[in-house]
Order: sequence, then C-alpha cells, then structure tokens
Amino acid sequence: MESNLAVTQAGQPEQDRDSFFDRIKDRASFILGIAAVTSGLALAINSSSADAKINLPAQGVYDSCNIAKTLNICKQRLGRIGVNGGAGFNVALEEDGLDGDMSQLNNYMNASINDGVKIIWSLQNDGWWQNYNPNGNNMLGYYPSFTEACGAGCNTNEKLLGFIVDTLKGKATYGFYIADDSQIPQNNPTPYLSGLSNFTKDIRQYAPNAQTVVSVYKVDSSGNTIAQYYKAKAATEVVQESYPEDSDNPPSVDNTPTALNRLANQVKPAAEAVKNAEAQTGEKAGFVGQAWAKCDSEYDDPTQFKTHDCTFPTGDQLVTMRNTMINIAHPNLILYYNYDQVAGYPKGQSLSYWYNPTGATAAMRFSRLKYVVTTPDQ
Repeated sequence: MESNLAVTQAGQPEQDRDSFFDRIKDRASFILGIAAVTSGLALAINSSSADAKINLPAQGVYDSCNIAKTLNICKQRLGRIGVNGGAGFNVALEEDGLDGDMSQLNNYMNASINDGVKIIWSLQNDGWWQNYNPNGNNMLGYYPSFTEACGAGCNTNEKLLGFIVDTLKGKATYGFYIADDSQIPQNNPTPYLSGLSNFTKDIRQYAPNAQTVVSVYKVDSSGNTIAQYYKAKAATEVVQESYPEDSDNPPSVDNTPTALNRLANQVKPAAEAVKNAEAQTGEKAGFVGQAWAKCDSEYDDPTQFKTHDCTFPTGDQLVTMRNTMINIAHPNLILYYNYDQVAGYPKGQSLSYWYNPTGATAAMRFSRLKYVVTTPDQ
C-alpha cells in the first residue's frame, strides 16, 4: 500500500534499524574528557577507568507528546532527546502521537530523521490483539486521522492497520509498541500470547523489518517469563522493566560504593532474566531503566506524592543500573521510563496522578539522563 508521507514514498526502500544507526555521526563527549561516543545500533565505549569495553545498544526514552495538539513542542522534545545536538538518544517510544494528521506526522518524522532518533510508535490498544476481528471496524474510531486519510475503501480493521503500518514504516521508524505490562496479567500472560503473535505477524506483513515491542514488569530471573513471549512469537523484542530505586534513599548516600553496590544487586535479577531468556530462545531482550522517582506516581508512593519527598536517581545510579544490565545480559535495546518525569509534560498534557517536574528540578533530571548516555565509566 502506497504511503502518503514523503519519508516513505513509493520507490524508497524501507531501511532497517542497523543501517539507520550506522549513519549517525560520531559525537564527541564533553564530560571530563571522556572518549568519543560512536553512535550506532551497537555503541562501543572504552572505560576511562579500566581496560574493559562496554558495548551499548540503542538507547531511548518513553515520551508522550500529542502531535496533533503541540507539533512544534513535540519536535523540540525530539531535538533535545536526539543524537544530533541533543542528549544522545537514538530511540524514542512515542506513546501519544497517532492523533496527528498526515501532514503533522510527516513533519514529525522528518524531524526525527534530522535529530537522529528512530520512533517506536504505540499501537498498544488491546483491540488489535485481544479478540481481534480483522473484518470488523471497531478500530476505525480510535484513529480518525488515519481512517480519514485511508479513504472510503478503508472500511475494516485490517485495512486500517495496513495503512497505519505502511504510512509509518521507513527510516523514521524503529517499530511498534504493541502491549504494555499494565495490559497483561504478569503472572499468566499465556491467554494473550496468541493474539500478540497474530498482531506481530500482521504488522510484519506490511513492514518486514519493523520491531514489535512488549514490556514485562515481572522479574523472573530464570528467564522463563520473557522466553514464553519469544517462543510464542508474540513480539520481536521484549523489554524487561526494573525500577529498584526506592523513595526513602537519602541523597547523601546515593553515590557511595555501598549504595551503588546495593543498587547493582537489585538490578541483577532483571539482568539474569534477560540473559537466561536468550539462553533458552536465542533472542535478545531489552531493558527499561528507572528515570523517575517513586513518589512521582500517586499509585507507587501515595504517602509522598503530594509532598514529593523522595529522590530521582543520580547519574551514577543510572549508570550503575545500565552497566549491571549490560555486563550480565548484553540487551539489544535500553529504554528509560520516562521523559515526562525528566523534562516535564508537554503543555496542557500533564496527568493529575503523576508529578510534573519543572524549572531547576527538570533541568537537574535532564542532566542526569544525559549523563547516562555520555559517560562510559564503569
């Protein structure tokens, strides 16, 4: 199906993620004379304190910016996140972008290419994979811009899905986020795996190189939980979440060797899960690290939500979490949850049950997030 967007126009072959990241220019790091960071899907960084070598995969952040409401702000956020002049991330998981019309999406995707950022688009509405009827039309109402652009012939769920994927595939896109852990019972995902498998197959019918991503919150160090997704072909990439930094950790002890060692030990079960899943299936999984404070969420720490009496992970803590996962499991993708809790929400898009960092707090958090990309220290 021919796309309406300039970045995926007919005659331009779809490009896989490796070739995209290979073209990203080398960025010189400015922190304490750290060696240059070579951008790519697999980034190799020499430690400034040891001869060991850390191989960094693609790194990105969850973001939620409504392109239809605030296109320019969304583009500014991409620029601030990205490799080419921004924090250094080459992936953004966009949770709130598909309300944009075709012109806005075209504009946003061209910006992502210029900023060196590939997009993971959210298609996590469970109508796509739970009791899905390809010949039905229940999904048309969820994506009015795409339904309108698709035209009169776009009268079934399957035709709409094909149009969405064909429109978004190409060099601006890493893949599609098809299910969040909150949608699937963590102790028994089995009843949902068949639907996710069919959804992955459908997406890859239209975009063979696109990744489908599912997040898992349950930490099962045996790797069995992650492995069952791969064995069912429910996703091409499973990302293991780990949020170990508690609300009651005083800032004065955050970066002591004892505190960092404690943090590393808390991440190890998640790293073992990723490692053991690969041993079972041959498939690499990803990692979602903690870029928020527990009291940012009314659900996670209701006693401190209103006073906001807790700490955001320090740069060294973020690096400790990242390196623990990399050294044990060598994940293929690292995402940080989430940019809204780092830089604040886009204008008019904040959620009442999440903290909205602003001013000096947002600046501090952004500097720490940027530090985890630019520092190679072990």
